[in-house]
Amino acid sequence: MENIKKFQELIARCSLALSALGLASVVLSVFASVLCRYVFKISTMWSSSTPGI
Repeated sequence: MENIKKFQELIARCSLALSALGLASVVLSVFASVLCRYVFKISTMWSSSTPGI
């Protein structure tokens, strides 16, 4: 039983770390898109829905 609890805690930590990394990557990509569009007046291809804006 002790080994199972340790394994569950390991899985929980790994899951939390992966979700934090995923959230951080989304935040950084949105920040980069906003920065490029409104500060540098360029847009990335994946975020541009209307050409020329």
